[in-house]
Amino acid sequence: GGYPALLLSRLGTIQALKGKIEMSGKNRLRDGLIVIQFGIAILLISGTLVLNNQLEFMRSKDLGFNKDQVVAFALNGKREDAQAMQLIRDELSGDLGIISITASNNILGLGKDGSRSTSVVGFEYKGREVLTNILMVDYDYIETLGLDLSRGRSFDRNFATDSLAVVINETMASQLQEESALNTKIDLEESGSFNVVGVIRDYHFQDLDKEIEPLTLFLKPNWNMRYAYVKVAPQNAVSSFEKIEAAWKKIEPNATFTGSFLDENIERTLRRERTMTTLITSGSVIAIILSCIGLFAMSMLLVSQRRKEIGIRKVIGASVGKITLLLTSDFLKLVGIAFLIATPISWYLSSTWLENYALRIDLSLWVFISAGIIALLIAIVTISFKTINAATANPVKSLKTE
Repeated sequence: GGYPALLLSRLGTIQALKGKIEMSGKNRLRDGLIVIQFGIAILLISGTLVLNNQLEFMRSKDLGFNKDQVVAFALNGKREDAQAMQLIRDELSGDLGIISITASNNILGLGKDGSRSTSVVGFEYKGREVLTNILMVDYDYIETLGLDLSRGRSFDRNFATDSLAVVINETMASQLQEESALNTKIDLEESGSFNVVGVIRDYHFQDLDKEIEPLTLFLKPNWNMRYAYVKVAPQNAVSSFEKIEAAWKKIEPNATFTGSFLDENIERTLRRERTMTTLITSGSVIAIILSCIGLFAMSMLLVSQRRKEIGIRKVIGASVGKITLLLTSDFLKLVGIAFLIATPISWYLSSTWLENYALRIDLSLWVFISAGIIALLIAIVTISFKTINAATANPVKSLKTE
């Protein structure tokens, strides 16, 4: 916007009174400004598309557990957790909308209470140091969350020895480096020796930007569980949620019910990505508006400079389409140059950002081509306001004045 203003302010008095604008040279400054403006716009548009694609990919990714039918809430009342869990089971037993109930000492995703924790222990196994995340769970944890058993079995009330049994994920199994991880012994000096009775397929028990780490499940129904999980029938999800809330309020009338479905918890963990997407999208809109203002000013300046030329071309038979193409082609070439400059920069920045995520999309050239097409269409629409008006004007008006 400043460039045409500066140019017009430098006109001589006679030129200004005549409304006559003459320019010499190749207008490198003008062209450079347009390239920079649209380069920034294309950079931000492509960034917005990559962010949106990554966010949607993380939302729709199979996380290895049932996130749509499971309600989780904090055991934040005054009763002991084991007692509270038994009362919950009693209250909800016989309800056809309730499939199973369990508990653990940590939550999947980010619950309404905003609390999460991580517990990692190390132990020596055949002369090697092994690290694993640990999770204390109640019976039916694997079944309630819909975790897949690849080998062995889940915790079973019919096996009294399961108090000294563990179930591990496949990443933990590979860390043990055994042909069959089943029935291997994990020796924790302070807690005792635990027998591996099952191996579950890897699931995302941490944030989605992390690689899946080793995990060991311990059966501790009388432990400080902290969170309850209730699997509900899909056809009665809303009414079942209300029944769970009513049951909890009956058991703990003075405690806040913090229940939510696990898919809502996962959405909360994506808050950073949603904020970033909003910021980049807002930046793109601002960049596009500024580019349009600048381009509109440039197109006005160009039409003013070539008004007489346009009139002569119309008199000798040039069509509106040809004149419009003549006036816009130079600007569209500059948008093309901006695309060629911005695309590799955007590709590099996007790929660098995506490296922060274990779950990530594969960059596609079509994302950047789409950004270029959007910028091109915006440029065409912006320029068209003045160029089409100039091309359709009566040539007599532009030719009869000095």
